Amino acid sequence: MNKRNWVFIAIIAAIGVITVTTLMVMNSQESNNENKLLKPFDLYMNKNNLSILEIHQKKDYIFSLYSKGENFGVIEYSKDNISKENSNENSNSEKVSHVFLSGKYNNYLGIKINHNPENVGFAEVIANGDSMKYTINDDKNSGERNDILIDTKYSKKEIDQVKIYKKNGDKVLYRIDFR
Repeated sequence: MNKRNWVFIAIIAAIGVITVTTLMVMNSQESNNENKLLKPFDLYMNKNNLSILEIHQKKDYIFSLYSKGENFGVIEYSKDNISKENSNENSNSEKVSHVFLSGKYNNYLGIKINHNPENVGFAEVIANGDSMKYTINDDKNSGERNDILIDTKYSKKEIDQVKIYKKNGDKVLYRIDFR
């Protein structure tokens, strides 16, 4: 190989090293930002004996469905704000129970299926004439979920009803009326 080819290979290798190093630094910074919120959230949950059922992390906040004993709830957690709503009743006494939270960043609906969750396929939220469907269990899932956390733009007053359907969608198993 001549000198010109070696220079070309050296330049390509240098660009590759710089690119990989830059990506590693950026990934490390993103990971640190996530940990800055996740670590205090975990400490808060442990301190209050709250067990995480479902968790979602956004850039500036975390929202989660949790349980504490027989009850469950929804929490929205950020560096400067904690919004939390617990279910008031024994959440296992009903066939389906729910809790709603109006948070700083969004609204959230937590639903817990207490009776035959293996038959449940999806939830349909009906609000202001709109209908949104959320998968709970389907044939692709290897496990069986008995809860779901939905983030929604709708307030509790705007939600008319939630319908819980069988997996094949041919039958409504449960209804939650908000009005």
